[in-house]
Amino acid sequence: MSKPYLSISQIDTYLQCGERYRRRYIEREKPKPPAIGMVVGTAVHYGAAQSARRFMEAETFLEGQDVIDEALTEFDRQVERDGVSIEDDQDHDRAIGLARDQIAQSCVVVSDTVLPQYRPIRVEHRFQIELPEIAHNFVGVVDMVDRSGIVVDYKTAGKRKNQSEADHSRQLTAYAAWYYREFEALPTEVRLEVIIQSARKGQATSTSQTITSERDESDLLALEQTVYAVSAGIESGTFLPAKPGTDWWCSHRFCEFFETCPYVSKRTLVQIGGE
Repeated sequence: MSKPYLSISQIDTYLQCGERYRRRYIEREKPKPPAIGMVVGTAVHYGAAQSARRFMEAETFLEGQDVIDEALTEFDRQVERDGVSIEDDQDHDRAIGLARDQIAQSCVVVSDTVLPQYRPIRVEHRFQIELPEIAHNFVGVVDMVDRSGIVVDYKTAGKRKNQSEADHSRQLTAYAAWYYREFEALPTEVRLEVIIQSARKGQATSTSQTITSERDESDLLALEQTVYAVSAGIESGTFLPAKPGTDWWCSHRFCEFFETCPYVSKRTLVQIGGE
């Protein structure tokens, strides 16, 4: 039997809400289709990765239209395979059309502004760190590594992010931990490359934001202790719930198990679920 693993996504889920972690990763309950914004972000990410891979092969990035085509193909593939969640007050076809426009605009920004800064040496690099002392290994996927030692995490968002989001990103710390093991040195920088998407009067627009941070060995140690603590909690069967009405992620909009959660009262379900 293979050893179970933890990723940053799993760790963040466990720390936000142990009950959600239990139902998603232990009980394997089928979640509702992903939100359309998430599918848009994944598609843009895919297009950027395909262009960066081309650079690794041929020292040149894909043309902008090719990046758009790759991303839209991935978007269509995901919608067909997994479906997509759209807000009740949105028209389905209009929402899909706007999403495709957002992908196209975002890919233009990726091609013209984001990728030309870099010379990738790793793209979508999967790694596993063996942790023999605990019940789980640690896994992840590094978005991109530049030959100068910069490690990059792509994000899509509806507004600009704060510096603190890069400074305290567990994802970037995980990338730095892998980099340290791979190259026996810390990355020169860690970065969030944020594609900011908006829609005004039905028109999609996109801009970019680069947020630079750094990591030291104390950050890696803190992440290691977090992984150990989460693994111990899972092994002991400790799955503490979030706080309905207090934690923003504990709501119908952000949790697929909210309506059937035993820790959400009927009164709270009506109050929050009606948002």
